[in-house]
Amino acid sequence: MNEISSPLKFGEYLACGVPVIMSEGVGDFSQLAHREGIGVVVPHGASVEETARCVADFVAAHRCDSDALRSRARRTAVEHLNYASHVPALAACSDRLLAQ
Repeated sequence: MNEISSPLKFGEYLACGVPVIMSEGVGDFSQLAHREGIGVVVPHGASVEETARCVADFVAAHRCDSDALRSRARRTAVEHLNYASHVPALAACSDRLLAQ
């Protein structure tokens, strides 16, 4: 169940403008969250204190402009997780396969 709910919840949170807190190494999501600045990526094996520091640093960095963070989260969901953004690439791939 968690293998299915994790990807869905990740996209749902971002689409709602909610930043995420996650462990590193969660598929491509950890890299996306870090690269787009839409959440906290906690190092694998981090202690409770390290995790708290990561979250506190993220909150402090975004406290003054939370609207921009919410907008960035929503934009990331639309650009990277919306199936419609992948349709052209999928169609092109399908066309190449059919041509073979």
